[in-house]
Amino acid sequence: MYTSLDALGKLVARQGIKIVGRHHEYTKNHDEFIKKYAHNGIAWLSQKLLVSKDAIRNKAKRMGVELANTSKIKKYSSEDNQFIRENIDKGLTYLAGQLGVSCKAMESKIKRMGLKNETS
Repeated sequence: MYTSLDALGKLVARQGIKIVGRHHEYTKNHDEFIKKYAHNGIAWLSQKLLVSKDAIRNKAKRMGVELANTSKIKKYSSEDNQFIRENIDKGLTYLAGQLGVSCKAMESKIKRMGLKNETS
């Protein structure tokens, strides 16, 4: 929806988030935005709406909207584990990219599995 922070700033100015002390006044558009993009998590919404994470968390709670927890640790399936075993020779970067995790997370997973990463 938004392509840059400048465009977002203009939208916020038009729609008017009013900051009165520590209180944020939200419009219907803000409520709809939070509902539509709840899957992106608190940090993302906070950045896009230019309010604190606590403000987003509290607003979503009042609205009854469940926000995604984007900081969850990945739960590897048995298929993921098998993929790692079969492709360990392709390296951390390849494995991490295929499974959607960081190289550091992949390195930790390989160690927990007791495998040797010869390419690192």
